[in-house]
Amino acid sequence: MPPSLPGRLKSFTLGLVLLGALALPALAQLSFEFTFTDTNTGFNDPAAGAARRAALENAATILAHQLPLATAVTLTFEVSSNNVNDSTLASAGSDFVGDVPGFYPTIAHRKILDGTDGNGSDADGSIQWNFFHNWDLDDDVAPDAFDFISTAMHEILHAIGFTGALSADGSGLFEGPIGDPNAWHPFDRFLVDGSGNRLISDAFVFDSSRLNALTGGSSVFFNGTNTLAANGGNPVVIYSPNPWEDGSSLSHTDDATYVGSAALLMNAATETGPGVRTLSPIERAMLQDLGFEFENESGGGGSEEGFAYLTNISVRTLAGGGSQTLIAGFAVGGGDKALLMRGIGPTLGDFGVTGALVDPRLGLFSGDEEIQTNDNWNSSDAATFNAVGAFALPSASLDASLTATLAPDAYTVQITGNNGTTGISLPEIYDTALPSSSTGPRLTNVSARSEVGTGAEVLVAGFVIGGTGTKSLLIRGIGPALATFGVQGTLADPQLTLFQSVDDVSTQIATNDDWDAGPVAPVAAQVGAFAISAGSLDAALLVDLAPGTYTVQLSGVANGTGVGLIEVYDAD
Repeated sequence: MPPSLPGRLKSFTLGLVLLGALALPALAQLSFEFTFTDTNTGFNDPAAGAARRAALENAATILAHQLPLATAVTLTFEVSSNNVNDSTLASAGSDFVGDVPGFYPTIAHRKILDGTDGNGSDADGSIQWNFFHNWDLDDDVAPDAFDFISTAMHEILHAIGFTGALSADGSGLFEGPIGDPNAWHPFDRFLVDGSGNRLISDAFVFDSSRLNALTGGSSVFFNGTNTLAANGGNPVVIYSPNPWEDGSSLSHTDDATYVGSAALLMNAATETGPGVRTLSPIERAMLQDLGFEFENESGGGGSEEGFAYLTNISVRTLAGGGSQTLIAGFAVGGGDKALLMRGIGPTLGDFGVTGALVDPRLGLFSGDEEIQTNDNWNSSDAATFNAVGAFALPSASLDASLTATLAPDAYTVQITGNNGTTGISLPEIYDTALPSSSTGPRLTNVSARSEVGTGAEVLVAGFVIGGTGTKSLLIRGIGPALATFGVQGTLADPQLTLFQSVDDVSTQIATNDDWDAGPVAPVAAQVGAFAISAGSLDAALLVDLAPGTYTVQLSGVANGTGVGLIEVYDAD
């Protein structure tokens, strides 16, 4: 798969960094230690080595945050590289320990399952990288470069269990006649043909009558219980090309099935340009079938003891009057919800923002009716700031804030500049009482509308997902469709880019220019989003995200400008 390095967002992403102060539940994380063995080349190249090593560390951190293990585990890897003109981008592996037939996890996989260190002081796994190819080590992955971070996440997942042991002739990890008991990886236990017949029996024997399925093309499936539950009752299609491909066949999700916006991190092949950097719910469920235990999670998704939810939103862009009024919308569902809302202007200067709005006015609206307002914040709100993890405000600042308990409905908060002033502002909406169930009082969608500029004046919305499990979201970047509501000067061709922030490092994980009506339109109808025409240049993403902090950036293709709208809908 492709690659990338710690991609710190540029200065215009400050709004997300500020929002990230929310305290999320502490989860036991998977961690990694790497030993780089190259000598004055590759990962230890005097010029490029430091950036390459940092890129691998960043990829491992991103993956760890997507795998909130119930028990903390540290894995060690020995890392080397080559410079060979072949099609292999990178590879990773881990040995196994066993001398009789059975299903054997790799040493790294076993360590995750029960803490057993199967090889003492030796590394748990190995990674080899091919620097012959053109790699981008940050979020800005060029069309002719491979995505380093995506590739590293993919390869590490192989080493920790997402791999099979079947060979083209039906043999396993041991030498011996086909039909004799053999050794396999746990992944092989869940492989079936199109009729649901297992390839490997509980007696550890390959069914030779299924040999043709190994190279049948989309003819082998993974049918673990968690996987079926996460995939609508359907098994996941496994890569089984003809001819057989050593190192790829029966160890990946199927390239021909999971394409376009449905492409998976564990697909066999990758192209240049940005790659997939987010584990899908079905891939997480496959890992659960392989024995992974996630904090407060079961059955490939959340439960009332483990569910994910939207908690906060912040938006950072230019605010003023008229079309430059900064509007953040949200909806409350399931019951009355207590919220903190803030309109930050002058205090942004303390974080290095220039041109901040000097004196913001914050208004809370239900429909067209302004139901609450604040000009300068009240010191009585300081305790609420601290409780939700919001950064403190100077006692005499002209920033604005208000608290309210709101019934289920749709609302907006609007920021304008007093006396006709304009400047960069940050509206924030904090959930002050986190949901206790997936159907109780909660934020169900959030949005932000403003003038979209270029550079520091693109529209940036940050949000936080709390809880455990994953949250399905529909994210839209609306420009042309706003004209149907009488909005003038709309953004002609919007582009959405989604980032995840981990330890103050933000990494691009998805992007869209023109939306695909096929998968998106039914979800939009389900969540009650207004319809947009199938041929419009509006943008949309369907994503499944783990708890964490995220940013959506709305910009104009070819530096276009105009009024734009970001929407984030709970699609579960």
